[in-house]
Amino acid sequence: MPAILTLDDDLLFCEFLHDVLAQDGHSVVSVYNGEEGLIKLGRQPFDLVLTDIDMPIMDGLEFFRRARAMPFASELPFIVLTGRPRERVMVAGDAMEGVPFLLKPVTPATITRTVRATLDGFPRGHEGLGDHRRRILL
Repeated sequence: MPAILTLDDDLLFCEFLHDVLAQDGHSVVSVYNGEEGLIKLGRQPFDLVLTDIDMPIMDGLEFFRRARAMPFASELPFIVLTGRPRERVMVAGDAMEGVPFLLKPVTPATITRTVRATLDGFPRGHEGLGDHRRRILL
């Protein structure tokens, strides 16, 4: 069962994401800002991260940059879920080029399809990054 970390400051949207992803057989952990996301990444292995851009304390762009600097998360697949137009996100964070981008509001079918495609397209997606992470930290 792939483990997915979701980041969004909207509690109702986090619940929506959790329900959609759990119904598709994923283990889901939700946090509400990038700082909490970095803490979770350091404590628990994940196979995929879905992040909003606009969040308090630490936004999604800064979270993405810092997560990519972590050895065990440097190749972790990401999906961006945001209400901002793609052009505004790309201007602010060209490091996210190539990351799947979903504009809110988004349907459960679109989330499910994008998550499956991202995990299927990632070589270690279904093997999990947990062992990879443990090897680096031990």
